[in-house]
Amino acid sequence: MLRSPKARRRLLGLLGCFEWVLLFGYKVLIDILFIKYVYPTYSYEPLYNVFGQIQLDRLILGYILLPPVWLGARPVLRSPVFPIGRIIVAVHVLLIVIPSFTLYAQAGRPASYLAWTLLGFFLLILVIRLVPRISVPYPSLHISRWFIASGVLILAYVYTMLILKGGLDRLNFDLLQVYVYRAAYVENRFPLSGYLVPWTAYVLNMALLVYTFLRRKSVGVLLVLGLQTLLFGMTNFKAYLFLPFWVFGCLQVLPRYSFPRLALLGIISLSAVFWALAARGEILGIGLMNRMVYVPSALAGLYFDYFSTHPPAYMSGSPWIGLLGLRSPYPISSVTIIARTYWGYDFGPNVGWIAWSFANFGWTGIPMVALLLGFYARFADAIARRIHIAGASEALFMGPAIALTNSAPTTFLLTHGGLLVLLVLWVLGREVAYLGQVHSSAHAGRRRHCSELTLVRAQA
Repeated sequence: MLRSPKARRRLLGLLGCFEWVLLFGYKVLIDILFIKYVYPTYSYEPLYNVFGQIQLDRLILGYILLPPVWLGARPVLRSPVFPIGRIIVAVHVLLIVIPSFTLYAQAGRPASYLAWTLLGFFLLILVIRLVPRISVPYPSLHISRWFIASGVLILAYVYTMLILKGGLDRLNFDLLQVYVYRAAYVENRFPLSGYLVPWTAYVLNMALLVYTFLRRKSVGVLLVLGLQTLLFGMTNFKAYLFLPFWVFGCLQVLPRYSFPRLALLGIISLSAVFWALAARGEILGIGLMNRMVYVPSALAGLYFDYFSTHPPAYMSGSPWIGLLGLRSPYPISSVTIIARTYWGYDFGPNVGWIAWSFANFGWTGIPMVALLLGFYARFADAIARRIHIAGASEALFMGPAIALTNSAPTTFLLTHGGLLVLLVLWVLGREVAYLGQVHSSAHAGRRRHCSELTLVRAQA
């Protein structure tokens, strides 16, 4: 029946309707969770108490803006030509743009905050779609082996130093106590740990997980999961614990289903789990939902709030200010300014690239950084397309993509592995291609053997 063109069109129409149902369902879900659980629980936080109460007319505006946002993102999300670009766009639309519609329901949040967020989002999509295709060759065998050896040395150094610095003594898997044990980890950092630990969690371990999964080495998969769990226990960054679930989702489901529907189903399922925990009175569910969905957009609101009435920071407090020849009116970084202004003490309320661009260069910084990030995504797409296995590139880039929602572009590239993941994708493309050649040769050999056996039997 599905062979007829009419039946196929009807099925595609139903699937398209299902996608829109999922989209509006996600918006309804995060609105309910924010109004019923997150806002009453965290209304004392500067993230929310700077602005007023929730208003229905402002909440409805988000539903009006939702279709054009999704229609703008959909061409990138649906195309396998953009394996990395669509991960970046999906993370931004689900964890930045749509939650910003929910937060706009608070009285006192200017419409300009939404305008700047949408400006950065649509410009990023435009650059990804317009930049022409780039060709990147495979690395040589010598370069590939050199990078693999370097990765192994980094892993050995990270785990050895964490253990020597008391990592096993402060081992913790209680999600309610992560901030206590994370402070203990910060006090016992080792040289280059600020770079090498995130590289290990976001890129190197996930590369091993993808590679062992593709080779169907169940023991290797379990070993990598054990290493990632141990890394979480010694550092207590929650993202390290949940990242493998997202990776497995890409590897298992993406080859079979539409990427936009998969992304919506994944975020809805996770939000439903947090809702179930919150309904039982578990503060953990509310806290995880708040941190994952609402905090990135809420922090962006504070950056917009402060720097819309103050001069830009021009990358103050960073080594880049001298390298780029910039002059800043502030002796401290924009992150420290926000922490001291709204909380009254120093810590790291890091924000995504759109608000960071506005804080450091004004609204003109948003298109500038969108252009650079779009070129980065297209270059990453060129490397990732050499991995001819659906879901592998997206799975490996999941960690850095999530980190991009709450870190500056320079931090994303250097600290969270945005540059390292390109090298790993480059090397993995060669290794996967080699595996494909081996498997193809094995299949060809088996087919040749079967043909010869059939001929011998026929002659007999």
